[in-house]
Amino acid sequence: MFEIKFRIIEDEALLKEWDAITFDSEGDLEGFFALKFNNKCYGYYHDNVLKDGEVGFELITQWFENLIKVSIMLKNSNYVALSDIESYNTWIEFKLINKDNLLISIIENDKKDGFNAIVTTKFKEYSYSEWRNASITLEEFEEEVISKAESYINCIININPKLIESKRIINLRLLIETINNAKADSVK
Repeated sequence: MFEIKFRIIEDEALLKEWDAITFDSEGDLEGFFALKFNNKCYGYYHDNVLKDGEVGFELITQWFENLIKVSIMLKNSNYVALSDIESYNTWIEFKLINKDNLLISIIENDKKDGFNAIVTTKFKEYSYSEWRNASITLEEFEEEVISKAESYINCIININPKLIESKRIINLRLLIETINNAKADSVK
């Protein structure tokens, strides 16, 4: 089982006033974001009433963009590692086994050459961190990423329909279309 949980933690009244240009210039929506691989979780999420001053620090659009890119890259690579952009050394490692099973681990690597958020070459030096080898299918991963990315877009549009014209949302929709097309091609 694979599940993505997200929660936008932004001032909705302010979001309703934005146009697409403002949305793009602000960079991204912040909130809670968690990935659950069977009984192993990475990230932070809750749906309780927010405490005074509680904020979310995860860049939600960026997470969805990167997870879709991981899915696309797994079409041509048996190994992909995704950097947690909020951490200086934490990565989520995806190993494709037998073309349809994924083993996911949390790893640490202190050496980020340049800064690539996603790599397809295993690090020479790394260590396993919180947990390792959670097992899900590639299909589960793709379906959940697409479903929750679409849900995220719908949440944004429900708050403010003008934001559908933002470059970030257009790009996210193009990435969803790319992975859907890749899935359709693999069925043929």
